[in-house]
Amino acid sequence: MGRLKGAGRAAILCLAAFAASAPLALGGSPDRSVESEDELFGAGDFGSVLTQCDRGDETTGGGMTFDVNTAFGGALVDGLFPGNSRSFRLEARNFESAEVEVEGFAVCFEGESFEREKRTITLPGGGDVYASAKAKCPRGTSVVGGGVDVAAPGKRARRGSGSVEVLQSRPQGNRRWLGRVFVELTPREVTVFAICDKRNSYKTVSKTAVGQPGRSDRARRTNVDVATATPRCPRGGVSTSGGWQIDDAYVGTSALHDVVPSGDREWLVRARFLAQVDPSFKAYAVCRDASGHG
Repeated sequence: MGRLKGAGRAAILCLAAFAASAPLALGGSPDRSVESEDELFGAGDFGSVLTQCDRGDETTGGGMTFDVNTAFGGALVDGLFPGNSRSFRLEARNFESAEVEVEGFAVCFEGESFEREKRTITLPGGGDVYASAKAKCPRGTSVVGGGVDVAAPGKRARRGSGSVEVLQSRPQGNRRWLGRVFVELTPREVTVFAICDKRNSYKTVSKTAVGQPGRSDRARRTNVDVATATPRCPRGGVSTSGGWQIDDAYVGTSALHDVVPSGDREWLVRARFLAQVDPSFKAYAVCRDASGHG
């Protein structure tokens, strides 16, 4: 487990390498750190990464990055959500044709306590289903992070018939975290989580993805667009969590690559799209005012 400096994390993303460093203050918030864990996912396999904060810390957000090797590689995310007060869990399927290294992340704050809310809905099987759900923070609090988990009802195993895609996991307004999913064939339970704070002030920033010319994927005989968005918190603020919004039209033709904190103020989200022009994609960052309380 490594605790990373904000500027160092941005450099690591560019070099696609991981390096641990000692606990250091990030951008005026000495209580914020980023933890990470590595796992290997087999070709086409389902996998899980649990990233934990140090004892005494609590998490506000989490992320992932896939070491993608092919033109259309990435993850079909079944869940990216808080496991408990100090952990974040990634559940995903490797969309690559080879084994890949997957890194999970957790943003941690030392010596703080956050409220947690969740809402679960059950989706029927037998066909293609799109559904949304929201977890709502209590009055007088602000949403600082959240997540979405999709699982077979009453089962810990996530394998089953049909595809699962988390299309949206993002803040909505000041008190809600929204999840939107696509599922097919197998009945599923969708749980949306919200992490809430009543002591500090927060705001949400967003940025639309910028598409880049992709590489030719010979197996599919098509081109790939790589879309990246990096919303940045205002000067003096720090990011507590991030999220994404992919349009329903891209089910089956999009794969997440990165959803990661980048430095102390940014949240980087990258996805790959098959045979699409101008993909609809937006990234979000929840920002905490580092100067004090709201």
